Amino acid sequence: MRKQAPVPKSLKHRRIDWRLHVHEKPDPVKVAQIMESHGYHAAVERWGWLSAATVSHLAAEGRKRMGAC
Repeated sequence: MRKQAPVPKSLKHRRIDWRLHVHEKPDPVKVAQIMESHGYHAAVERWGWLSAATVSHLAAEGRKRMGAC
């Protein structure tokens, strides 16, 4: 049987949100496009593991990027 690597002391008492490691961060432009075409609630539902504030922030960043193109 193979031994598991020990957990570093810096991580032992830290609560790690597993969802951040399972889901990747969406592209801000894609978030802005979904929000524009389907609305705010659809975007929040699509990326349900993110907070509504984070989805709004990503959409704002995406709108900036689309305007710069």
